[in-house]
Amino acid sequence: MKTRLENEWTVTPSTTPLYMRHCRKCKKQRPYYCSEKFRINAQKKTVDIWMIYKCTKCDNTCNIDIYSRLNPKAVDSEEYLNFQSNDAETAWKYAFSQDVIRANKIVADYSQIEYMLGGNIMDLEEIARQEEELIDFVIKTRYSLDLDLSYVIRKNLNISLSQMEAMLSEGILSIQPQGPVRKTKIKDGQKVTVSRLKLEKYLKNVDEGAKEP
Repeated sequence: MKTRLENEWTVTPSTTPLYMRHCRKCKKQRPYYCSEKFRINAQKKTVDIWMIYKCTKCDNTCNIDIYSRLNPKAVDSEEYLNFQSNDAETAWKYAFSQDVIRANKIVADYSQIEYMLGGNIMDLEEIARQEEELIDFVIKTRYSLDLDLSYVIRKNLNISLSQMEAMLSEGILSIQPQGPVRKTKIKDGQKVTVSRLKLEKYLKNVDEGAKEP
């Protein structure tokens, strides 16, 4: 019998983060949204590539550096075609890129983003009915997201914060790489593991406690 069952939890954002900056037309700080369009300035020896952002109030545009004064041969040919065709998936990749955010000294606003959680989602009772001893849930996401791992665990397992903390302390839940769950942001490849045997004992104790007068 297999000792582990591997599942996936997918996390998909509804939109890209807004970037906060001073708008010259509005003459005040405004959120700018990703237009999913690129601007390219190609010379013989260098190429500059920007992503175009627009003010949410007046549509004033600004350029965010993707590549600056780079040798054209250093740019992946397929990705260069994506820049030329304003490929939306490529735009999202760079909109979430922490390297781009840091390089442009951007204040990113993630507050308007909603997240779709999918994959093999089971509640505790369903997990307890599995045959394997360890049930793994591997997080899959394409982007660097400002989303707490604890939120994803609680939503997908349908448990409260106190339940999650109790299950962590009792070794029912564990994460890889290890770290403080409440301070950890989700990343592609993270693994949440449930010990089925320990979960069965936990659920039995909860059930018995509920029956006590």
